[in-house]
Amino acid sequence: MFDKQILVVDFSYRNVHFGFDMTPLLDKKLSVDLLKRDRSQTSFIITSAARGKDRLTSSTVPDEAVNVVVDKAIDLVNRIDLHYSAIEDGFAFPVSGDTHIPGTESKGPRPDTKPHKVGIFTLPLGRNYGGILQAYALMKTVRDLGCDPILINRRFADKEVSLTPERDENDIIPAITNKIDMEVDLETRSFIENNILPISRPFRTSAELKKNMADYDLHAVISGSDQVWRAKYARGLLKDFFHGYLDPKDRRIKRISYAASFGADQWEFTEEQTKMAARYAKLFDAISVREKSATELCREYLGADARHVLDPTLLQTPECYRRLFADRVKVAPGRRITSYILDARVRIHNQ
Repeated sequence: MFDKQILVVDFSYRNVHFGFDMTPLLDKKLSVDLLKRDRSQTSFIITSAARGKDRLTSSTVPDEAVNVVVDKAIDLVNRIDLHYSAIEDGFAFPVSGDTHIPGTESKGPRPDTKPHKVGIFTLPLGRNYGGILQAYALMKTVRDLGCDPILINRRFADKEVSLTPERDENDIIPAITNKIDMEVDLETRSFIENNILPISRPFRTSAELKKNMADYDLHAVISGSDQVWRAKYARGLLKDFFHGYLDPKDRRIKRISYAASFGADQWEFTEEQTKMAARYAKLFDAISVREKSATELCREYLGADARHVLDPTLLQTPECYRRLFADRVKVAPGRRITSYILDARVRIHNQ
């Protein structure tokens, strides 16, 4: 007990120290907070901020509070193992000043016998369920092919991160993290941080992305799927989705798009955006798009040949999704048909 009011539970695993504060409330319930302990000398991010705490539940009964602590502790242990596995595979971690973190030294390029590292670029993950699911599916597909994918967490620059206090100059920002660093707290966060890993540090400018790309020792970068090539959605990220952060003269990293979408069957780019996209499209090693109409748009406006492919969500088997949502889906009894229609035009209903 701390101060005769708060029940404190501390854990230590692989030099990562964290704890839980369970604070009694007036209604005989508890709030539960996750905290980083000061003695942790690691690049693993425990809470939303490098220093601070995360509220896991604001009010719950004691038995459920214990379950929350146990579940989160198990989750953190699994993520810590994944974190150190990534380090052992050769990912480099930037360290501020003369700070030394044991075990995080870069091991240089991996031998050819090891899987290639592939960076995945997509629209910033947040509220869009479809965007999240396609990111999961593409990451899994790349992993199933024997590569090591990492979600490159490119965020919009005009958003302020409300969950993360400003870091001071001594804070360590690791190249790989287990946090998505959303601008607001959403219910989708837990799915992303449990199923779409590893995640890079957040990048909010192209200059920052370009400066730090060498930390990941990537063999290839993939844009897609989703509407990464729809200008009004991508906004300031559009150039990066055409891999404009890479040096045009450096061809060591393969440039790829998979099931990239323009989001429309008519050209929406400005003249300046068209020139930019056409210039970088010529540097691609492979271009594929999600809609048949997009192959014509690529040919007409970008001067590039593109293949029409399936969205990555359709590359996975039904069993994959059954396992993924096994603890969430409750099957209703009886025979039924589920209809999910995005475009309620008459001709669709009549098909």
